[in-house]
Amino acid sequence: MNVEEKATREETEMMISEMIRHNFDRFIDVASVESVYGKPVQKDDALIIPTAEIMSGMGFGTGFGENPQGDGGKRAQNGGGGGGGGRVVARPVATIIADRDGVRVEPVIDKTKITIAGLAACSLLGFMLLRLLRHIS
Repeated sequence: MNVEEKATREETEMMISEMIRHNFDRFIDVASVESVYGKPVQKDDALIIPTAEIMSGMGFGTGFGENPQGDGGKRAQNGGGGGGGGRVVARPVATIIADRDGVRVEPVIDKTKITIAGLAACSLLGFMLLRLLRHIS
């Protein structure tokens, strides 16, 4: 590897590192207190603060390689690459209500998820009962 190729590779590695660092910083900013607690809303004599659960995951990877033989031994070839991805999921979990009576936390109940979980449990129970009945017969 000559001096120019080495400099280009180091520049590329530095650029990729900076890009990953920038994206990581932006990703971490999502998991702040401001993301968990929403903007308070005044309704009559009550102060209402929405809350959420934030889940995040991410991954990055890079790689570089050299082929000193190149294209038939005429010149060396170098290569590199990288990739990454991430996801942030937020869902409401509760509402904090402060009024004359005090402060209370009201959970947010997702009826759709409860219904789906109930259907899945009933399906599994039915499947297991059918299996048991076949074994008995």
